[in-house]
Amino acid sequence: MDFDVVIIGFGTSGFFLAFELIKNNLKVAVIEKEDNIGGALVNSLIFPTAGFHTLSGKLIIVDSVKEFLDFCIKNGFSKGHIRDPLNFSYSITPINPIAYKAFFVDYFLPNNNFVLFSSSVIENVYEKDGIIRYVVIRNKDNKKYKIGGKFFVDASGVLELSSYIDIKYRLELENLQAATLIFRLSNIDFTKIIKYIKENRDDFYSKTDIDLMLSNDFISVSGYFELASKYLFNRDLLLSRDRFLFFGEILKNFVYVNTSRIFLKDIINFIVNEVNNLGVKKEDFFKKRSSVILPSNKNFYKNKNILHYDILERIGYYLGLKQVFYIYKIMKKYIKGFENSYIDLIAYKLGIRQYKVLKGEYELNIEDVINCNNFDDKILIGTWPIDIHIKDKIVEKKVNEDGYYIPFRSLITNEYKNLVFVGKHISSDDYAFSSLRIQATCMNMGSVVGKILSNLIKKRTYVLDIDFSLIKKIFKQTFLTFY
Repeated sequence: MDFDVVIIGFGTSGFFLAFELIKNNLKVAVIEKEDNIGGALVNSLIFPTAGFHTLSGKLIIVDSVKEFLDFCIKNGFSKGHIRDPLNFSYSITPINPIAYKAFFVDYFLPNNNFVLFSSSVIENVYEKDGIIRYVVIRNKDNKKYKIGGKFFVDASGVLELSSYIDIKYRLELENLQAATLIFRLSNIDFTKIIKYIKENRDDFYSKTDIDLMLSNDFISVSGYFELASKYLFNRDLLLSRDRFLFFGEILKNFVYVNTSRIFLKDIINFIVNEVNNLGVKKEDFFKKRSSVILPSNKNFYKNKNILHYDILERIGYYLGLKQVFYIYKIMKKYIKGFENSYIDLIAYKLGIRQYKVLKGEYELNIEDVINCNNFDDKILIGTWPIDIHIKDKIVEKKVNEDGYYIPFRSLITNEYKNLVFVGKHISSDDYAFSSLRIQATCMNMGSVVGKILSNLIKKRTYVLDIDFSLIKKIFKQTFLTFY
């Protein structure tokens, strides 16, 4: 099967990339290893969506993404943009994860140029002379497909293709941001929470605006620092957290709790210590554990496999579950408003903020983000503050008030002529990464790259031969209305 564009990953960036391409009547294939649509936003319950406004209040949104948001508002899946009650950013945009499935049914399924290979994994990638020719995939029924394309896009967020072809990347365990397992609580008494915040302002994030919570009818809480200092530093659970963090839902009396934290280096240490403590051979240890949580692969502990993303995610999920039930127990017992609460949903996947990051033609860095350095090949505007979740705290830095530019060179590598990367794994340092990884930026990125690839296909040009005047034209047309 041959397509114009083959996309690996149907998450935040891949979703809007595919949408932009099918709007331009191109033939698109998406390879997605999960059953669910929407990637981490759906599987890891990343809520709410954020990053559509600069700190000065300018709206940054591409037309395809706006079309999706208008659909969400019209059908009751979103309140639209509201001012951030924590004043960390200018706005947040609560979107019910179900919206992605609903939009998919209305806009993707009827399109004959679109094929989704869900529950499918890549087995081989074939390339010659710097051009990727096709990939071989296998689905859950063990059927194999050979998929060719003019362009390939890695939208996995974890550099999936780096396991099959020579792609340079950074992976520094000591510096990786914390992962989290988000869960939702229902039957919450918001009135008690608001009352407690009013009476104990020093126990919460300093920029918290209660009036915004009331006017938005939406709660955002970062605090209970005193309680956190007593209970959220638990060595047995590998938990190290300085605050409770949770956000309201579109529906009343629900909150998404984003308080757990699991580091990849802790996952690896857990594996080593757990095996050693049992006094058994490593391969026997993994054989005996349930394959639902831990892998049964006897070759797991070989160096080339220990950093395999799927394995780390599965073990991290097991560790995260223990944290989730512990955190819930503390909230229910000690935080007013949660006395009658119960867990009604736990994310299907561990939310891993950071894994492999591309080493592309240009590495976006902290100076670019803070100073809004200009680029001839700028394609995108980032908005979110620098927001690094490390050790037991969050490192914050403001970016340029009107946002910053992201160049096309951060999305490509010299080795491959028809390969592009979109999403949080594009080429950047840790500071820039912590800002650009946000949902709205990745949504816009997917859509803009869709516009670029549509033009390249018409001109029969590869990404390494792109004319910067084309990029300038697309950027101007894309953001003229909104920026």
